[in-house]
Amino acid sequence: MQIKQFDLSSGKLLSMKKHYACFVVLVLIAFKPISAQVERTKNWYFGQNVALQLNDTLFPTLLSNSQISTPGGCASISDTSGQLLFYTNGETIWNGNHNVMINGSGLAGNGNASQSSLIVPDPGNSNQYYVFTIDASCSNILHYSIVDMSMVGGLGAVTQSNIALDSNMIQKITGMANSTSNGYWVITHNDLGTSFYAYPVTSSGVGVPVISNTGTVVSAGNCTGVLKASPKGNRLAMTYPALNGFELYGFDNSTGIVYNAMFIGSTLTDATFGCEFSPNGNYIYCNAVTAGITPPTIYQFDATLASATLIDSSKIQVGFSQNPFVYTSMQLGLDGKIYCAGTNRDYISFIQQPDNAGFACNYVENAFYLGGNVTQNGLPNFINTYFSSLTSTKNENSTDYFSLYPNPTKDFLVVEINNSINFTVDIFDLAGKQVTLKEEKFRRGKKFDFNSLKSGIYFLKLHTENMTTTKKIIVVK
Repeated sequence: MQIKQFDLSSGKLLSMKKHYACFVVLVLIAFKPISAQVERTKNWYFGQNVALQLNDTLFPTLLSNSQISTPGGCASISDTSGQLLFYTNGETIWNGNHNVMINGSGLAGNGNASQSSLIVPDPGNSNQYYVFTIDASCSNILHYSIVDMSMVGGLGAVTQSNIALDSNMIQKITGMANSTSNGYWVITHNDLGTSFYAYPVTSSGVGVPVISNTGTVVSAGNCTGVLKASPKGNRLAMTYPALNGFELYGFDNSTGIVYNAMFIGSTLTDATFGCEFSPNGNYIYCNAVTAGITPPTIYQFDATLASATLIDSSKIQVGFSQNPFVYTSMQLGLDGKIYCAGTNRDYISFIQQPDNAGFACNYVENAFYLGGNVTQNGLPNFINTYFSSLTSTKNENSTDYFSLYPNPTKDFLVVEINNSINFTVDIFDLAGKQVTLKEEKFRRGKKFDFNSLKSGIYFLKLHTENMTTTKKIIVVK
């Protein structure tokens, strides 16, 4: 077999051309694959027995049937009606009844890997799925196994296991639909090099990879992190934890070529791990932290800008945490939110309107309680072009729920809830330091004295029994 290889390091190829909402708006647009494909991402199984079912509602549904316990990467797949088919940590596959699938143990992946697995439908057989797996070291063999869902009364069975592809691969893998056929691209990267491997998955099977040499060498310390595809299927992003940054790339969806690498990190001083594109692809989010030293932060960058310098300068810190844990994974959901998970946390956080610029993206920390089960270092890995039909949730009449005034302010701030419910308020500065005294419970409204605060930007976090939301406050003296 002949491997097609392109050296694009010369850069000759150019880049291709808001909060308390009670409803999620899903705007369907024309793109291949069809919008029903997003239902394949409806059921999430991850962490220590965490299971969520995402809906076009404000919150997901918490499920209690998960058998998975994984410290890192995982994947799940549903049919186009949103019915769970199976899920995996890269080592074991559990079927829709949450039992180990026939022949579903002993896969060659590793649950410690950042992105241990990826599930891809067989374009030539609607009953068949490819499960790509990867180990947790810095130089791994990429394998795939085949699941046939027509077997065992529709619960499925693994018919072929651990078919080896290429060696010397890092623990990052992503996928997207192919724009010119009914197939997919499965993409990973080699260790100690600059080579992207884009495997075509067609009705003929898994094909010979297109290899593109571009970007920063993946050296020791950078084989972890994630590789993400944009919902439109025309961009890639990969984090470099040891280099305190990430890299953006163009992707030619018709040929599999990766090009125009731009390293983003001149303004970051902490290790990056997770990243994710907004539904429209205009923004990219990443998290950065030095465990035990700096608070975990989430940044937004404008991915539409033409150079690495401009993208770097567009950085806005849109999220922070008082909790001493590391944000480790970010994943777009069919409800238009980006979900953010941290190690050993029994809550999950949201970026609620990621298509909005700056603070209007509305990051909400500890937005949803997971019932006592906890997240770990990974969220499910999906074909990200499934989300091409989405826009993020919109700001639907937030003043119907609460109001803040005046803002900007000098001496005081009034918070009013337009309902007779209890709420609490915490206020933080940009460094994540709490500037209010202690959490108190209020009803209807509360006036806060800001005389002691200096000029600057602050964040007000409002909690009710069922919701947490964050607003930016500007103090001008």
